[in-house]
Amino acid sequence: MAMLVGNSKTKVRKDVSDLWEDREVRFDVPITLNRMRAGEKVIDKLDFVEDTKGNNGDKGRLIVTNLRIIWHSLSVLRIRKSLANEERENVEEVVMKKARFEVYKFAQTGLSNVERQKSQFDLALKLGAIPRKNKAINYKVLKEEKQAKKKAEYDMMTQMEKNIKPRAKRKIKDTKSKLHRKRNFGAGILKTYGEVYFPLVGIM
Repeated sequence: MAMLVGNSKTKVRKDVSDLWEDREVRFDVPITLNRMRAGEKVIDKLDFVEDTKGNNGDKGRLIVTNLRIIWHSLSVLRIRKSLANEERENVEEVVMKKARFEVYKFAQTGLSNVERQKSQFDLALKLGAIPRKNKAINYKVLKEEKQAKKKAEYDMMTQMEKNIKPRAKRKIKDTKSKLHRKRNFGAGILKTYGEVYFPLVGIM
């Protein structure tokens, strides 16, 4: 993007990145230069932002646009600052952090006291807090708990083995087999010697 600088006779074509305004912070910028430019849109606006470096902690309004960041004092209107694109990244990060924290605080309102404390504890851990030590417990009680846990695991494993173990297949009798026919006929003695017929005695 380029811009023509100078009067109608001595117009000089100059790149926007070479302009002083786009490289550094400008103080006490005129109102005409603080107006919205073509294609410039307001992204966010923060009231009562304290300037701790240049104006003895004056309260001012911070306006974030897609092209720059503008701060002007609420007490002395002539005190203004304009921040170029190169300086916007750090300020945008601060604004995003503040927005995320506001969303977090809003989400906290819908939680119960216990859930809110747990959420705050998790947030503190994320921010680098030292976690609490484990609660002290009697050794005998701990030993009994471990034994009960092992017994429960063992019972569960044995139950699973019983469920997985296949059932024994039932043998089906084969009526055509040789042994089956032999057993039905007898031990084999009658087959060898034949049947015994007793004579009828005393029949008249």
